[in-house]
Amino acid sequence: MNAAYTSQMDSNTHLLEGRRVGDKFYCANGDVLQADFNAALNLPHRYSDQEITLYTPHREVRRILLARSSGATERQGARVARDQNLLSTVCG
Repeated sequence: MNAAYTSQMDSNTHLLEGRRVGDKFYCANGDVLQADFNAALNLPHRYSDQEITLYTPHREVRRILLARSSGATERQGARVARDQNLLSTVCG
């Protein structure tokens, strides 16, 4: 299994969210985990990943993960816009 970037991915979302600082990983939801433990939590998800194989170069892994994270950001933005439209309709 290709373990590239597993310690830099948020183990809650499996996206490149949050940040790693030394041996700590700061999740997007505010949790703080030991970085290696965070990576270990990401490994089962990576094992079943059809897009990232053992031989996928680390730069390609990064590109794939960034594209996934970008899609999540776009979906979150669309959800916020939809919720704001709903509020303006209901609250007038």
